[in-house]
Amino acid sequence: MSEVEFTGVILASTCGARLFPITNNTKSKATDALDVDVETSDAASDEFMPKHLLPLAGRPLIHHLLQHCRGIGMEKIIVVISADDDKTKSSLMQLGCKISNEIDESTFELDFGLTRIYLMRLPAGETGGSAEAMRCVIGKNLISPKSHVMVLPGDLVLYGQLVSSDNKADEASGTSNSKLAVDALGSLADVHRREYRHGLEKGVPLAMSLILSDVGEEDENGVPLKESAKAKKGGISREEQEIEFIGIATIKNDHSPPTNRIILKEPKLNVEEDVHNTGSTPKLYIPKARMHSPMNQMLIKTTWSDLHVFCFSPWALKLLLVNKKMKDLGKEFVPFLVSRQFRGVKSSFGLGSKKGSVTDEDTDAVEALIETMNELKLDEACRRLSMTDHGIDREFDDDDKEDYPFLVSAQILSRKHSKLSLRSSTLTSYAYACREVITNAIAASKAVDESKIKKGKRDFCSLYLPENTQIDAKNNSIILPESTLGEKVVVKSSTIGKGVSIGGRCRLNNVIIHDNVQIGENCVLQNTTISEGCIIGDNCNLNNCQLRTKTSIPTGTKSKGESF
Repeated sequence: MSEVEFTGVILASTCGARLFPITNNTKSKATDALDVDVETSDAASDEFMPKHLLPLAGRPLIHHLLQHCRGIGMEKIIVVISADDDKTKSSLMQLGCKISNEIDESTFELDFGLTRIYLMRLPAGETGGSAEAMRCVIGKNLISPKSHVMVLPGDLVLYGQLVSSDNKADEASGTSNSKLAVDALGSLADVHRREYRHGLEKGVPLAMSLILSDVGEEDENGVPLKESAKAKKGGISREEQEIEFIGIATIKNDHSPPTNRIILKEPKLNVEEDVHNTGSTPKLYIPKARMHSPMNQMLIKTTWSDLHVFCFSPWALKLLLVNKKMKDLGKEFVPFLVSRQFRGVKSSFGLGSKKGSVTDEDTDAVEALIETMNELKLDEACRRLSMTDHGIDREFDDDDKEDYPFLVSAQILSRKHSKLSLRSSTLTSYAYACREVITNAIAASKAVDESKIKKGKRDFCSLYLPENTQIDAKNNSIILPESTLGEKVVVKSSTIGKGVSIGGRCRLNNVIIHDNVQIGENCVLQNTTISEGCIIGDNCNLNNCQLRTKTSIPTGTKSKGESF
């Protein structure tokens, strides 16, 4: 297997329950039932829409993500999908990928220019979470032993480069001490590469790096806005379970940008939970050991948001294989690394507190630890953990008190860059992404080359729109090919998909319309998402509604805040 520096892993196997009904995850339910006939099962299959295939600016989300990965020079990308996903393969073929090799019945190798894409189906049945999905990928031997792995969610939107950067504002906010790279993934790769090299030199190895966005916002008086207030203003808002207390220790370096070390990552709900029902004031506890580490500055915020973009060093994947009880990367494995980085490498493998002999149950952990010590060039520790042809040498050195702390670093995006760096995992965030990407792309294109708007060029601000897409710069909207609009139709801040028919005298504001939708005359649509193949009758008024695939809305329907 050829060695590559970075391997991308796109986790695209979840159904997108929070995007219901536009993802419509009824397929698995229908096919699991024993009394469902073939016709019903086929209908459910047609309506099933994985969230990574939802369109953004006329193309599926995963197409944008693959272009980002290829743009930073990533040569190898693994796309992980669910066992019942039969749409992603054809979607990748439409992107221009060509099947070059069928590794087995669940894994295909595709060529995407100079980039190799591996499409891998997870085993049938329930996969416990992202950590188990990663173990399945590692088990397929698709990742080179010395390759760093960048894990990305399939619903990720990364168009922060469309928003102009304000270096003074970044410096004042404390979120960036150097000029941010144009692409967030490229910036993360640079940070990870630099910190990994420094870690080997200093004997403090890097376990992982991750991206944090800054979603804070203030009113005209400088008072921080609550999530509900941000939602009313049309900004990025988070649900309560998504908010975390995140602590960053800044360490200045002599000849390179400072290191941002994560010393705390705790969900807000856990901190504020009143376990004993005493009504006491919530308290944030930070172990002393984390405060003793060298630092020049420490900040703790709830406005930083984890995008679940993780870059793991090769030895951290060995640690993931050892900790088989962990199911989720973001909720379990990453907090585990944050907490154990101060205790040391051996402690993370479960051997830091071992005394006396090592049992057979520790074989895998010791083997992984020895490989890690060799990889990180921690030679003295390797000599104390010798292996024999018959398994583990029973002479485990219990007098060895030395352990080796490691590092978990972060790349913090500026506040402006964060406005278009998000996960479209909810209906609100998906609608926000669709609207803001087009709006900012038009604004950026006006500032650079307005001819791209007039001519409808495909490379419009790196969005690579379908051929013959109409760009309405005045109303911040795009209309994809083969769509027809009747007389006196007003479209504002909307995306109209392919093959859409809209009757006369309709008014659309902040609407997302997928392909092959029919809309009657004299309809008013606001803040609404309409899935593929829907039919809407005449004189309908829909506000803040969501329509699943192939839904029919009767003539004269008036509704607000409903899902069909």
